[in-house]
Amino acid sequence: MKKLLTLTLAIIMMTMMVFSVVACGNNEEVKTAIDLGFESSGNDTSSQQKDDEKEEEKEQDSEPEPKTIAIAYAGGYVLGLRDDGTVLKAGDRRISVDDWNNIISIHAFDYAAFGIKDDGRVVVASIGEPPAIDSWTDIVDIVADDRYAVGLKSNGTLVHTADFDVSGLTDIVAISGKNSREFLALKSNGTVLRVVGNDRSMDSFIEGWNDIKEVAYSGGNYAVGLKENGTVIEADLNGFVSDVGYFSIVNGWTDIVRIAHRIYGPSGLKSNGTVVTIEEKQGDGKMVFEEKIIWTDIVDISAGYGNLIGLKTDGTVVVDISAGHELSQNVIDEIISVFN
Repeated sequence: MKKLLTLTLAIIMMTMMVFSVVACGNNEEVKTAIDLGFESSGNDTSSQQKDDEKEEEKEQDSEPEPKTIAIAYAGGYVLGLRDDGTVLKAGDRRISVDDWNNIISIHAFDYAAFGIKDDGRVVVASIGEPPAIDSWTDIVDIVADDRYAVGLKSNGTLVHTADFDVSGLTDIVAISGKNSREFLALKSNGTVLRVVGNDRSMDSFIEGWNDIKEVAYSGGNYAVGLKENGTVIEADLNGFVSDVGYFSIVNGWTDIVRIAHRIYGPSGLKSNGTVVTIEEKQGDGKMVFEEKIIWTDIVDISAGYGNLIGLKTDGTVVVDISAGHELSQNVIDEIISVFN
C-alpha cells in the first residue's frame, strides 16, 4: 500500500510538471524535457537550422577578396585584372570598367581600355567614340590609338577596325605599340616585324633580333625585346643611333621575365621579383644613364611616358615617377587607395 501511494504521488508530480511546461512556453519546455530525460525534436531542428545559418555566415565572411594578378597602365590611369575576372581601375574617370567580367587579359591605351574575355570577345571603355570591335572573336592581343584598333587572333592572323590591310600578316604571336597603323609584330619563330602604314612593302624585320619572346614598344624610335634566355636587347628603329647611352647597360641584363618601356628607356622584372630600370642623370655637361634597382617582391610591371607601375605579390601596387612626366599626386593617391 505504501509503495502504491508513493507511485501515485510520483505520477501526480510528473503530471503537474508537464502542465507547468505548457504554461511556461517553449523555452521552459526544452529545459524541463531535458530534466525529465525526454527529447524535444522540434526545437532541436530549429536550433540546428540556426547553427547552420551561423556557419554559412562565417564562411561568407571568411571568403577572401579577389586578388589583382596583372596590371596595365596608360594615359594617367591604371587597370588591374583580378583573379575572379573583374577589373579595377584608378585614374581617368572617363574610363569605366565596373561592368566588366570574365576578363582574362587587359590592355590600356591613352584613349581606350580593352578587356579580352575568356571566350575571345572584347569589351572596350573609351574616352571618345570606341573602335568597332563588337564583331571580333577569338582575340588574344590588341594595339589601339585614338580612333582605331588592331586585334591578334589565336590563329596568328590580324583584324583591323579600319580600312587597313593586314591580310598578309600571319604567324603572329604578340603585338605591341600605341598606334594601330604602326606597331611591332612578334612572329612564332622569334623574329620581330615592324608594321608601318597600309603598304606591306614598307614592313621590315628588326635586324639582329631573334629568339624573342616579348616586345615592348610605345611608339617613336626605340623598342626593347626580351629573349628566350632572359636577356634584353634594344633597337633604334630608325637606325640613326647605335647606342643612346643605355643600350650597353640593358644588354647586360639577365634573368629577366617581363619588360616595359618608358620615355627614358626600358625596365625589366627579374625572376626573383626585383625590378631594374634606367635612370637619367646630368653629369659633366651631358646626360648619363645608370642602372637602378627600384623594387622587390614584384610580379608584373607596366609603363607609359615617364611612369612605371609595379604589382606586388600581395596584389598591392607601387608607382615610380622618377623618369619625368609625373602623375599628379591626386592620381597617385587614388591608385594607392584603389589597389592597396
